[in-house]
Amino acid sequence: MSGKSVDKFVEGIKKNNKNMAPYVKDFLKNYYMLGFSVIPIKFKEKRPPLVQWTEYMERRPTWNEIDQWISKFRVFNVGIVTGKVSQLFVLDFDDKNMFWKWFNSLDLGFRLTLYNFTLKVFTNRGVHVYVRPKDLSQIPDTALRITEGLDIKGEKGYVLAPPSVREDGRKYFFFRGDVVKVKTHSLLPLSKKLVEDLMKELKKVK
Repeated sequence: MSGKSVDKFVEGIKKNNKNMAPYVKDFLKNYYMLGFSVIPIKFKEKRPPLVQWTEYMERRPTWNEIDQWISKFRVFNVGIVTGKVSQLFVLDFDDKNMFWKWFNSLDLGFRLTLYNFTLKVFTNRGVHVYVRPKDLSQIPDTALRITEGLDIKGEKGYVLAPPSVREDGRKYFFFRGDVVKVKTHSLLPLSKKLVEDLMKELKKVK
């Protein structure tokens, strides 16, 4: 979703609009169709999850469970559980400039691959890159600081996703070109070779 769409969400909260649940539900439906395991997180926070979330590392919630969360919590941040359960790992860049410097250092072919075959989210200061490998054995464990300013969220991890809002009011939103991928549920998996190349390229992050 665009930044303007997220602004609408925040404005609704400020006005105590009790009909914001359908807006959150739209995101959750798309994530569900993408095969992501989702969890509710306390609004304007990164933690804690509002449910015991460890079981959702192993299985995705049913739509009935998600519907119950929407009815119960109404307004909350959205977490996506990374790892094999979602067929996903996420590159977590602390700083947008670091991400763009790394991205622009890649050759054109690889840049096009990342642009077309991943989802990218602006966070409060940085960027999340969602990667879905064909070979799920390539999904790593969550690892903090694989280099200064870069984490990998894999097994036993989660990330906040749009339309989540930070305590300081900053929003999470998708790169403009990725909104279509989310709405059409089309996150295409990367081949084993491409994931291997990606992990090698991450060593260049500075």
